[in-house]
Amino acid sequence: MKPMTIEEFELARVAHGADMAQWPDDVAERARTFLATDEGAAVAESEQALDAQLASLAVPMETDAGADAFLDRLLDVPAQHGQPVQGADAGFLSTLTGLYRDFRNLFSPLGLASQGVAYALVLFVGVFVGLQQPYDEESTLDLSSALFSSSADFYLEDQ
Repeated sequence: MKPMTIEEFELARVAHGADMAQWPDDVAERARTFLATDEGAAVAESEQALDAQLASLAVPMETDAGADAFLDRLLDVPAQHGQPVQGADAGFLSTLTGLYRDFRNLFSPLGLASQGVAYALVLFVGVFVGLQQPYDEESTLDLSSALFSSSADFYLEDQ
């Protein structure tokens, strides 16, 4: 019987699970033959090391607690890993400091450059959109005579 290759062993493990007792007899026999080789022993050793590492990271949970224990641990995450205070708990002085920090970023060289680029982009788009409009002389209305007085209006007695 020909032993498996590493790829075939990994595919069989994915297809049938980690327990070789649950595998089909012919596949399990080929896998045992593969594990007896030096290459197979190295694969088995690396998998056992990974299983041991994962087992050391696992937090034991009571079997009867179930989902409640998981949710309690999940709710304890903010208490175990504190987050920086922002918003309502921050005092007035820290709020002013944050505002100053924002203004400092706003007027930094990078902030000013980004504002200039945004201004030029908006100006370019406005000019481009304005140039796309056709000029219709009949529909234009000159309001300057009604809004602005001329110098002739001041000298009515000369007329």
